Amino acid sequence: MHEGLVEGQSILVVEDEPDTQALLHTILTQEGYEVIIAPDGPAGLELFKTSTPELVLLDWMLPGLNGLLVCRAIRRWSDVPMLIITSRTSQDDLVTALDAGADDYVTKPFQSTELLARMKALLRRGKGWEEAEERDRFSAEGLLIDFDAHDVWQRGEHLELTPTEFKLLTYLVRHQGQVLTYDQLVDHLWGLGTGRTRHDLFVHISRLRKKIEPKPKKPRFIVTRWGIGYVFMPK
Repeated sequence: MHEGLVEGQSILVVEDEPDTQALLHTILTQEGYEVIIAPDGPAGLELFKTSTPELVLLDWMLPGLNGLLVCRAIRRWSDVPMLIITSRTSQDDLVTALDAGADDYVTKPFQSTELLARMKALLRRGKGWEEAEERDRFSAEGLLIDFDAHDVWQRGEHLELTPTEFKLLTYLVRHQGQVLTYDQLVDHLWGLGTGRTRHDLFVHISRLRKKIEPKPKKPRFIVTRWGIGYVFMPK
C-alpha cells in the first residue's frame, strides 16, 4: 500500500465498461480502498446519496446520464473530490470537465501509478486543509504558510511575497490537488474583463515558482497542466 493512503476509504466508481470496472476494482482494492461500483449515471447518483464516498471516479461517456451531468448534480450537493476518466484529450473537452465540477482528470489509457497519485492528492486536500484551518497554517516538504500573518517560509528561510503572489499561492493551496484553469486563476486574482490576461498570470506563476520551488525549472509544488491550467500538488 502506498504511504499516506488510508485503508478503508470508500471510492465510488461510476463506469459502464466491465473490463474497466474490473481493472479499477483491482487497482483500488489492492491499495486498501473500499470500492463501490455503479454501472450508469442514475445508479451513480443514487449510490452517492446512500454511500457517502470520500472520492468519486466517473467515466465521461455513461448510459442514462453522462459523466458531466452526474458531476454537475453531485457538485450541487457536495464538495467531494471528483476525478473524470475519459478518452477525450482535447483541451476544450478537459476544460469543460473541470467547469462541470470535476477536480481533475485522467485520460485513457491510464497508468495505475498516475491514477493513484491524482487520487492521493485529492484525498489529502480535504484532510490537509482542515488541519491548516485549525492552526491557520499549511506545511508540506519544507514549505510553511501562515495565512493570518501572510508569512511564507521555505526550509526555514522567510520569503518575501507580493500581495498578488500570496493571494495566488493561497488559492492554489486551498484547492490542492484540483486543476485550476487559467481563466479561474485570472478571475480570482483580478476579475474577468479587467484587461488582465493569461500572460499576466504566467508572469506571477513564474515569479512565485522562483520563490517557493527548490528547482523552479522542475516544479514540484505548482504543476502545469499544459493548455489547461495549474494544480498545487505537494508530494
